Amino acid sequence: MKTLYGTIGCAILFTIILGGCAHRSDVATQNGLETEFILESVNEIPLPAELDHGGTVLTVSSGKMTFRKDGTCVSATVFAAKGGKDIHRTVEADYSVEGSTVRMNWKRAGKTQGTLEGNAFTMNNEGMIFKYHQKAEAGED
Repeated sequence: MKTLYGTIGCAILFTIILGGCAHRSDVATQNGLETEFILESVNEIPLPAELDHGGTVLTVSSGKMTFRKDGTCVSATVFAAKGGKDIHRTVEADYSVEGSTVRMNWKRAGKTQGTLEGNAFTMNNEGMIFKYHQKAEAGED
């Protein structure tokens, strides 16, 4: 029963979370972002990151954020409660960019704000810091 509550808690947490991608801020101001970012760490812990959030131990194994030029984005994250099965969570949002700040309004999951710096995107969500790097284009090193 405790595992069930932990899994439900994880699902709720990551419905709220999700977030972030990045792109260079000079490009971000042009007609919206159109890029994909890969999650590299949570709370400065490289993936897979084991975290204690509100008494529930989670392992975040992967994540990506895709920004579309039309002002929408999709966050996909894979995580599990300790000893549980992987949960694949996808959440969509509308976003806006002003300078280096990205504001996301998640569908049925609240709002978050992130910061673009070079090819990195960082988002603080519910006290957890998600750091992403821009996915390299095919053929890039």
